Amino acid sequence: MFRLIGRALIAIAFLSTGFSQLFHFESAVSLLAARGVPLAALCQSAGIAIQLLGGTALVLGVGVRPAALFLAAYLLAASLVFHLSGAQRIVLLKNAAIIGSLFMVAVHGAGKYRLS
Repeated sequence: MFRLIGRALIAIAFLSTGFSQLFHFESAVSLLAARGVPLAALCQSAGIAIQLLGGTALVLGVGVRPAALFLAAYLLAASLVFHLSGAQRIVLLKNAAIIGSLFMVAVHGAGKYRLS
């Protein structure tokens, strides 16, 4: 049961951010472009897809190992683009903790409670 709760708690962050970025697509693209990210619209679209599909996979317990790795890679990239300054240290550390949690999901899988 704890694996399901853990997966759901991790997924909430990605699903809520993914939907927010989807509904505010242009401003999210502008933020990426301002940070010098090439092909900002394409990168933003990929990021939204990773967050929504990965978050859904975690909740349902389907394909959690690859989903966790994709989400970890996405979060690492986002952290490198947005959170390396000293003022963002706490956010960077929180993201590192989430990445660690995603690695645990990737190693241990969905557990007993999942769609099969």
